[in-house]
Amino acid sequence: STPWLTFAKSAPVWAIVLSHFSNNWGFYTLLTDLPTYMKEILLFDLTQSGFLSAVPYLCIWLVIIFGGQLADFLIEQQILSTTAVRKVFTTCGMVLPAISLVATGYMNCSQQILAIVLLTLSVALGGLVMSGFCVNHLDIAPRYAGVLMGISNSAGTIPGFAGPAVVGILTQNAKTWITRKHQWQIVFYITAAVNAFGTITYLLMGDGTVQPWAKNHTEGTRTGPSEEDREKLVVNEDNVDPRTYGFGAHDHDA
Repeated sequence: STPWLTFAKSAPVWAIVLSHFSNNWGFYTLLTDLPTYMKEILLFDLTQSGFLSAVPYLCIWLVIIFGGQLADFLIEQQILSTTAVRKVFTTCGMVLPAISLVATGYMNCSQQILAIVLLTLSVALGGLVMSGFCVNHLDIAPRYAGVLMGISNSAGTIPGFAGPAVVGILTQNAKTWITRKHQWQIVFYITAAVNAFGTITYLLMGDGTVQPWAKNHTEGTRTGPSEEDREKLVVNEDNVDPRTYGFGAHDHDA
């Protein structure tokens, strides 16, 4: 049976859940409102902002691929432990995007290229978490990885409506460009704070080893016959009637 209560009491599980929530706050905020920011603050044309806002997501795809290869290399070569790799990639995938995002808030419409670079870095570097907490379910509980992914992903969908709602509340009454820019800076600081919260909780509670409650209790125990039993099963054809084992005399002679 699924140990639901054990999940609720497990610090590594909470580390994954809270990190998933925190990371998705920034992801969904930019996914839904990046074109709006580029249009209202950076003053891009709507057709331009639509194309440019897709560039960061092409870059995150590349980061996910190469980040996964690097993480596997570090573990396979025993350069870092699994726990260390998960924490390093989670930290880099949440702190670096937060820094880039806060810096973006101070760009103005005369610094469009730099703003796009910072936004691209913020989104793309977030792909590093795919080699961090996103696969940590398999590390701590291979038997329950699917269930744990369902739990953390459920928490991770909350920012899908909460993040954009916060953006709307903060920016809806902004009447001037300066006011809107200030409100977006608040949005980015909130996102950075949520990312920092997720990073700290993962550093404190994250783990990369199989938890005791997730281990197969029969693992490592002898389930087959012992050596003594195997010796007793050896049949000496010179002393045993072959008909005992279903063979006819002619089969034995053959």
